[in-house]
Amino acid sequence: MNLVQANRPALLERAAALASEDAGFAEFLRSAVLATDTEDLARQAPDRFEAILRQSYAHLKAYSGTGSKLSVTAPTQPGEPLVLDIVSPDMPFIVDSALAALRAAGGTVRLFAHPVVREPSGRALSVLHIHSDPVSDLDAMVNEIDSTMAEVGQAVRDWQPMLERLRKAISALSEQKSSLADEPLRFLDWLIEHNFTFLGMRDYRIDGETLAPVAKSGLGILTDGEVKVLRSGPTFVESTPQHAAFIASNEPLLVTKANVRARVHRRQHMDYVGIKIYDGGGKAVGELRIVGLFTSQAEATPHTEVPIIRRKIAEVMRKSGVDPIGHDGRALLSALDSYPRDELFQIGGEQLFEFSTAIAGLYDRPRVRVLPRIDRFDNFVSVLVYVPRDRYDGAARARITQYLAEVYDGRVSAFYPHFPEGELVRVHVIIGRIAGKTPQPSRAELEANVDALTSNFGDILMATATDPAVMSDYRTAFSAAYQSRNSAEDAHVDVGVLHELGESARVAIRLRSRDGADGALGLKFYHREHAIPLSDRVPMIEAFGFRVIDERTYTVTPRDGVERYIHDMVLAPSDGVVLDLDTRGPAVEAGLLAVWDGLGESDQLNTLVTRTALGWNDAALLRALSRYLRQIGISYSQRYIAQVLVNQSGAAEALVGLFNALHDPDETNRDAKADGARKQIAAALDAMASLDEDTIIRRFLNLMEAAIRTNAFQRDPEGNRMPALAIKFDSSMVEGMVAPRPYREISVYSPRVEGIHMRFGAIARGGLRWSDRPEDFRTEVLGLVKAQQVKNAVIVPVGAKGDLCPSAWWPVCRARRFRLKALPATRYLSARCSM
Repeated sequence: MNLVQANRPALLERAAALASEDAGFAEFLRSAVLATDTEDLARQAPDRFEAILRQSYAHLKAYSGTGSKLSVTAPTQPGEPLVLDIVSPDMPFIVDSALAALRAAGGTVRLFAHPVVREPSGRALSVLHIHSDPVSDLDAMVNEIDSTMAEVGQAVRDWQPMLERLRKAISALSEQKSSLADEPLRFLDWLIEHNFTFLGMRDYRIDGETLAPVAKSGLGILTDGEVKVLRSGPTFVESTPQHAAFIASNEPLLVTKANVRARVHRRQHMDYVGIKIYDGGGKAVGELRIVGLFTSQAEATPHTEVPIIRRKIAEVMRKSGVDPIGHDGRALLSALDSYPRDELFQIGGEQLFEFSTAIAGLYDRPRVRVLPRIDRFDNFVSVLVYVPRDRYDGAARARITQYLAEVYDGRVSAFYPHFPEGELVRVHVIIGRIAGKTPQPSRAELEANVDALTSNFGDILMATATDPAVMSDYRTAFSAAYQSRNSAEDAHVDVGVLHELGESARVAIRLRSRDGADGALGLKFYHREHAIPLSDRVPMIEAFGFRVIDERTYTVTPRDGVERYIHDMVLAPSDGVVLDLDTRGPAVEAGLLAVWDGLGESDQLNTLVTRTALGWNDAALLRALSRYLRQIGISYSQRYIAQVLVNQSGAAEALVGLFNALHDPDETNRDAKADGARKQIAAALDAMASLDEDTIIRRFLNLMEAAIRTNAFQRDPEGNRMPALAIKFDSSMVEGMVAPRPYREISVYSPRVEGIHMRFGAIARGGLRWSDRPEDFRTEVLGLVKAQQVKNAVIVPVGAKGDLCPSAWWPVCRARRFRLKALPATRYLSARCSM
């Protein structure tokens, strides 16, 4: 046997065993077990459950009277339930009303059973046995349940008297038939045919400009003269100015909503039917007020079969002039058929025509529609909101209802989502008014605001696109994570970058400020087909003087299905200084791209690009000179030299300025700029407290002065720089160079290869070779050129020799799979012919 079902047979066997010693409890136990859900029983220990039911049986035995009696057993230990027993004569609406009352008081039902037993007299008694989670306010729960069960008793007790009173009202109305249409009478007959749950009635008589209740005329929940179901502003009243207008009108009936929720059967606002009372002369002298709920049978009845409603539908179809079997006619009938039943009772014919026509137009073209109806008593606003299905979710509904509550100066009393077939969702929102005259915003204003509230990211992108053709490919491309952290403006920029990349395997980089992030910066990497590992990005960024604070990767899938990746990184300058993006942003972006593409190296010298006016090519110049210093035997490491240049960034800028002044062929004021740069370097040297820094800067200055030619300013036919930087030095001017010193020396540098070419005279003979000694290939070349001089003694006076060595950084580039074409060595040493 299934374990979930095991407890029921055991408890039934126990009931059978008890029949001989306590027949009354045995029968009660059996009835309670059979009336309890199987899964609820499975969670009960049989002995414990029997003990609890013995308490319930004691409450049943102690019951006497005609009303309901509630007994509450509070838990004594953690984990035990709050146990409620409600004993009353068996009647309709007990279960749903009591459970709703418990939930309204904060309870959560764990188990309930509803055995019905008979007294010796034959009267059926109902025992509603409930287990609930404990509640915070036990007294409030008891009061809520007691009040609810009292109203259930009143409504059930007076059900037949209320039907008789309604029949008398129908008879009285029929006598006024000469001045009234048949439809209201048919509607009242329809109510009696199990289409309305009558909860209360009361007679009212005209007293001046208001309606006053007739003493002792109340039935059901309106028996209590203090109970009022209408509100004017914050106050509950018997009559409103709109009632006076109703009495003065030709309408015999009023069908609307009360301002009070029912406690009986269903917890929702009660329906209110007002029937005019006439004197013998046909003059309206009062009102029979009926409150209750339309039954499920009434809700299931087609609109075209409900009196009053069917007349409104026929009038709308007649006024529209469309063919009922044509496309427009079917659309209009569909709109009317799906219209909320409560609304059809209350809405006027003109407004129904306007709204149903607007709804019919949505089937062919789904879009936002907001159709508000203000209650005739100014107590609430009923709003039908239609939105495309792909825009609707719980968050959108919350935004819509909150907006409507604000615009109508009220509160959200209820909302009812409806999901018909097709591409639309309807939300019926009831906004309860607080006080004062109801605001009346235009439909155009409401729809524009709801459209903005429900527009998804793709809609916003298309609405603000400068190139809709491009943007249409990215309408649904962005993930929810991206949308939560980026605006439509951000997406437009990102789409522009991705579109420019096209099918390229390259990356794009964008540096930007981040609003509200205390000066933090944002750096985005854009790439196609695969994500870029963090280990490939972070060291390179840190070399430019940034700290990486956070990173998020977004996958973008446009219409072509090929994934693009956006890596959004949060940065901050490591020195804490605010970066001026307008002046340095483009240079930093260009430097990062150059490093990524293998045109520049990744080391601390790139920090100069961020903190000074230098570009990545200027950092490459200083790096080339640093590598040359290593070859001629400087004692400092490359890392330390880079650190000194960053620390003495002013001197580094002046060194580059001196080099440009001396060698730029377009420079027109060469001497003045060179002198200015020398003065800046001298001033920086005077301010230095470190001997190492002084020595390093002076060695760089010496190289600047010793350089006599360079290809730094040459360009290829496409306007690009040469793939390697070559600088010719007058070796006699270079400090720290060991003997013998060549006549001239050319240092060649690129991220892929480094080289030296030296000659010992103006005319010399020699060749080129590859070296596998990256740290000291100049020493190798120097030894070779000495040997060359001996060999050349009978040909030319002196020798020459050159060496090429792959850069130590180049394996890193290859690991990243940079797509650089292999270039012949002669291109790197073009200075041999041109310098």
